[in-house]
Amino acid sequence: DFNVTVVLTYRRLFEWLPSYYSQMHKPAELQGDWDIVQEKLPTFSHWLHLNEEDADPVRVSLTRRWGVDVSGGKLHPIESEIERIRPYFPNIVIHNMHDGDLEESFYCDILNATKTCNHR
Repeated sequence: DFNVTVVLTYRRLFEWLPSYYSQMHKPAELQGDWDIVQEKLPTFSHWLHLNEEDADPVRVSLTRRWGVDVSGGKLHPIESEIERIRPYFPNIVIHNMHDGDLEESFYCDILNATKTCNHR
């Protein structure tokens, strides 16, 4: 048996949502959906409303990827991921990307690389 630890990185929702919107509306990400939205990409606020109503025509909508609790504002995406993963991998650690240096905090706080982190 393996003792697997899943590390999820937390990002503030008000930063994560615009980033996800931007990523999912790039032509490479839309792939087969590009013909659906190329003429009229929704504004960010319109996109949020489309997701609340599960009316976003794109395959990678918030609702289809993360579920209605995320698109409806009841859960942060990381909470949804935890619910999805925990039955298979109960050891989950949250890495807060806002706690100082991202790389340093990963090695020192998540991996507990004591010899590497003695300089702290």
